[in-house]
Amino acid sequence: MWLLQEKINGYLVFLESDEILESYPDYRGRSAKIRVVGKYPLSGDASAFYMKMSPIILEAGFGLEFRLLAEGEGS
Repeated sequence: MWLLQEKINGYLVFLESDEILESYPDYRGRSAKIRVVGKYPLSGDASAFYMKMSPIILEAGFGLEFRLLAEGEGS
């Protein structure tokens, strides 16, 4: 969980700074969502983590989404 939280924090720093506009100038005025794609379903702890983090990230003006990789996708 700690590694995932650190990664999400890094994305938030990127989104909240002007760094995103340097990399993606067309981003201005658009909304952003942090999407995590997993090979396996979320555990109970991971689900609780997402439920806790989602409102915090939403308050910052962004979205948080988990998507389970479909069978055979990404191999």
